[in-house]
Amino acid sequence: MLARWVMPAVVALAFVLSRILYRALGVGFDATPLSWFWQYIDPELLRSAFGQSIWHLHSQPPLMNLYLGVVLRLFPAHFVGAFQTTFLLLGLAAALGIYFLLVEAGVSPTLAAVLAVLFSACPATVLYENWLFYTYPVACFLVWAGLFWVRFMKQASARDVVGFSACAVATALTWSLFHLVWVVLALGLMVWLRPGQRRRVVLACAVPVAVLLFWYGKNLVMFGQFTGSTWFGLSFSKITNGMLWFEERNELHSRGVISDLSLLPPFSDLDKYGRYVPLPATGIPALDQRLKPSGVPNYNNLAYVTVSRRLGQDAFRILRARPAAYLRGVAESYLTFFLPASVNLFVAKNGRRIRGLTRASEYLSGRFVFAVNRQLRRTDPGAYYVQALSNLGFVLVAIYLLAFAMGLRRLLRGRDRATAADTALLFIWLTVVYGSLAGNLLEVGENNRFRFVLDPLVLVPVAVAIQQWFARRRPTRPRP
Repeated sequence: MLARWVMPAVVALAFVLSRILYRALGVGFDATPLSWFWQYIDPELLRSAFGQSIWHLHSQPPLMNLYLGVVLRLFPAHFVGAFQTTFLLLGLAAALGIYFLLVEAGVSPTLAAVLAVLFSACPATVLYENWLFYTYPVACFLVWAGLFWVRFMKQASARDVVGFSACAVATALTWSLFHLVWVVLALGLMVWLRPGQRRRVVLACAVPVAVLLFWYGKNLVMFGQFTGSTWFGLSFSKITNGMLWFEERNELHSRGVISDLSLLPPFSDLDKYGRYVPLPATGIPALDQRLKPSGVPNYNNLAYVTVSRRLGQDAFRILRARPAAYLRGVAESYLTFFLPASVNLFVAKNGRRIRGLTRASEYLSGRFVFAVNRQLRRTDPGAYYVQALSNLGFVLVAIYLLAFAMGLRRLLRGRDRATAADTALLFIWLTVVYGSLAGNLLEVGENNRFRFVLDPLVLVPVAVAIQQWFARRRPTRPRP
């Protein structure tokens, strides 16, 4: 029994030592997003009108703002330290979760410990752990969702279904990318793989799924959209309208294909949108506030529901009228998706403090070119895409292609021929495919940050492939 916990103890010790080292190198927790990030309610409203502001939140799922408000109210003078401690605990939970997930998937404890330590100690992981944003919590939720999934596939315990559905719903209530659709697909796959456990699955996941449905239903009743975030139109406009050339946009507007709103950049402030949409007054500060005290627009203002809906309608018209613009946006999404996760403006401050380690990790990801001339995108598209492709982390591309191929192969085996390892890997395959498609087909921008939350899951098929490769090369003794 004691030997079983040696490797987890090694993972935990390595995590602690790595954080001490990074701290000595100058990495500190960045809580500045609290006051100006678009996704967050004004901190003063979280302090003074907490329940009202969360209830009237429509721009984001509620869990991250709920967490921010609880910390601000419990630790009014030491909230930065509380945020940092929470994220450190999440990091330790993620490291141990990766280890246990790999072991449950059939990977040897030694290899599982090595991979868990490498991932938890790599510079990108540390940069996101020290940044007050929901990317890191979502990565942790997905790891533990994968662990509960694998355990259920092996022993069909109701406790594991509850754990899985709780982690999956927590993910959906933190980041709108992981929509109710993804939760339903995952639970449907679970029932398909274990048809004899249908009743147990339905009963065990009822409460978490009901919470998610309640929030979506609340948004439908109050804001007219059955969703976790009303930003879809704004985000989709970035990958359609945002990819039009100036002349194309004006031509579509002159023909009446798109509205006046689409002549403005997505996520403009209300001083510009106010000429085209009504600015209602509700008496609810979270819905009426135009600017936060930091000077950043309050994108939870009720007017943005109308703005997003109209921009979404324009985006679909652009998709039909100028599909080439959308394809340019998708190309940009995937080119960004396979950049190392450390290439992110928001973590650059800490990144500069460990520049040598960050650059070394980018080399290990297969990236050896670090510049691209974006002006060539229009003047010489061929040269631009050659440059952009050369900036990718080619090891990352290979790892994701391997994960896609292994998952598809297991899915094609069918339910009857699926082994325990097959069923364990199918949730990971589903989530990686869903995240890779939804994140890149619907939005362009920080797509490598989207990929970061999938990276721990991709370790599983990679570890399985490594172990199988060593097993084939190991000489076998002939039987006497």
